[in-house]
Amino acid sequence: MLVDYCGAPIMSKHSIIIADDHTVFRETLVRYLATVDGVEVLCGVSDGEAAIEAAKKHQPDVMLLDLSMPKVSGIDVVRTIVGLGLKTRFVVLTMHDNPAMRRVALSAGAHSYLTKNASSEELVRTLIQVAEGQFGQADELKAEDQDLSRLLAIVDQQLSKREKEVLTLIGKGYTSKEIADDLEISPGTVDNYRTRIGSKLGVRGRASMVQAALRAGLVATALEHLDE
Repeated sequence: MLVDYCGAPIMSKHSIIIADDHTVFRETLVRYLATVDGVEVLCGVSDGEAAIEAAKKHQPDVMLLDLSMPKVSGIDVVRTIVGLGLKTRFVVLTMHDNPAMRRVALSAGAHSYLTKNASSEELVRTLIQVAEGQFGQADELKAEDQDLSRLLAIVDQQLSKREKEVLTLIGKGYTSKEIADDLEISPGTVDNYRTRIGSKLGVRGRASMVQAALRAGLVATALEHLDE
């Protein structure tokens, strides 16, 4: 169980514990947040077990945590601390841009879910909003449901039959050439379909289109090897 350091909270600031097993990333976050007004980092910890112990000892306003950690996963950290009745709130910061994982985290008790592609401004804003109770799980889940409803409406009403077929095959991991062979069209035509689909859905890149296909129910299972 690794704890980098711990300090006493400053009452005028929102106290935060950071839990992430990637040392460089964690230390960079600590240094950055130390420069932010209204935020005080109490501890930086390297595994889920340490995160639970630090939360019990320091009872921070917010825990900023990754999902994939040694010993105890981020989801189980959240569940355990919620079960202890502590008032700590949770912001998940993860590399996994996965709607299903997001919903599991929020349902477990996390108050917000950010990917590591988020800007520093978005991260700070979210930490402060969560610390001040400006939004919680219900708000995040409601927003996610609204976003899903929008996606389903676009897929149902704006995508042509052929565009749905192409999106489904993208979701299954097919390359443009494989899609072209399957649908008996040219690779260039497939690329044109990709462009139109991306424009209608408001997404760019293969990984985002795979996620859209998954969320829309066009593909049954996620492609675990995609980690873009």
